[in-house]
Amino acid sequence: MVKKEQLTNSRYQLLLYTLGHFAVDWYSGMLKPLLPLIMMQFALSQGKTAMIPSILGVIVAFTQPLGGLLGVHFKEKRILIISILLASIFTPFIGIAKTVPMLFIFLAIGKIGNSFFHPNGASLVGKIAFKYNHTAMSLFSIGGALGSAAAPIMTIWYVKKYGIYSMPALASFGIIVALIAFLFIKTIKESPINIPQAKDLGLRKSLSVPGVKNLVLSITLRTITIMGISTMIPLYLKHLGYDIIWGSYFLTSASLCGIFGNYIGAVVADRTSPKAINIFSSAIAPIFGVMMLLTNNIYTMLILHATMTFFLFFTMGTNVSYMQELLPNRRSIAASLSMGISWGSASIILIGLSYLIDIIGLHTAMFIALASLPIALVVSLKLVDTHEKKVIC
Repeated sequence: MVKKEQLTNSRYQLLLYTLGHFAVDWYSGMLKPLLPLIMMQFALSQGKTAMIPSILGVIVAFTQPLGGLLGVHFKEKRILIISILLASIFTPFIGIAKTVPMLFIFLAIGKIGNSFFHPNGASLVGKIAFKYNHTAMSLFSIGGALGSAAAPIMTIWYVKKYGIYSMPALASFGIIVALIAFLFIKTIKESPINIPQAKDLGLRKSLSVPGVKNLVLSITLRTITIMGISTMIPLYLKHLGYDIIWGSYFLTSASLCGIFGNYIGAVVADRTSPKAINIFSSAIAPIFGVMMLLTNNIYTMLILHATMTFFLFFTMGTNVSYMQELLPNRRSIAASLSMGISWGSASIILIGLSYLIDIIGLHTAMFIALASLPIALVVSLKLVDTHEKKVIC
C-alpha cells in the first residue's frame, strides 16, 4: 500500500521527470518542420531529406541502451542532466550549420542527449510508487508529446520572426531545465517495493524472455508508420505547394491528439490489458491513414492525420511500462527496447524507404509506411498478457 506522503513526493518527482521529457522532445521536434528549408538550403532531394531523421533514429538505437547502462552505473539523475544539456545546446546549432556534415554532427549530438534521457527517465518513473503504473508512465510520456507538439509551431514561428541563424539562443530553455533537475530531482534508492536492477546490459537475456521479441516487433512496425508519416508529411505538403507553416500545423495537431490518445490508452490498459490496447490501436489507426492519403482536401487531411495519430498513440506510454512488466529487474533496457532499439530498427527500414522516395514518390512511400500497421495487428495477437503472467529475468 502506498502511503500518502510517499505518493505526494512521487507525484512531485514525476512532474520534474516530465518537465525534462518535455524539454528534450521539444528540441528533438525542431527538425521535421524545418526539413523543407533544409532541403532548399542544401539542395537535397526529397528522398535524401527524408533520410535525415531515419539516420538519426539509427543513432538512437545504438546509444539508448548505452545511456541506460550508464544510468545504472553512474545514477540516472546525472545522466538525465547531461542528456538535457546535450539536447538543448547542440540541437539549435542546426540553424548555423554551413554544411551537411556539420548539420549531422549537431543533430547527432543532440539526438544522443535525447536518447540518453529516455531510458533513465523511464527507469526513474518505474521506481516511484504508483498504483496505476501505466497511467504514470503515460503522464511521463505525455510530457514528451507536449514538447513534440509545441516544437513545430514554435520553431517555424521563431524562424520566420528571428531567422534560422538565431536558433542557438533557444538553448537557454534547456539549460534552465537542467539546472532545475540538478537542484530538485532526488536520487532514488532501491527499496523493498522496488526490484533491484541488474548491473549488466543483458540484451540477449532480455530478448529471450517470453513476449519481449513480439513486443519489440510490434513497436517497430508501428514506429515505421509514426516516423514515416510524420517525416514525409511536411515534405509532401510542400510538394503540393503549401507553405511550410502547414507542415507544423499537421505535426502539432497530431501530437496534441496523440497526447489524449496516449493517456486514454494507458487508463484503459490499466483496467484491461496492454495487449488489448495494442490490438485495438493497430486495427483502427490504418483506416484513418488510408482515408487521409486518398483525399485532396487539406482540412480533411489535417483532421484524418490527427485522428490516425490519436489512435496510434494509444500504446505510446503503455508499451514502455508493458516492457518493464516483462523485464522488471531491467527497467532501463526495457525502456531502451521499447523506445530506442525498436525505433532504431524502424529507422533502418525507413532509410531504405527514403532512398526509394525519389523513384516512387512521397505519396506511394507514405502508403508503404502505413502498410506496416496490419502486420503489427497480427503480431499484437501473439503478445503476452501481463495481467495474467509476470516474468522476471
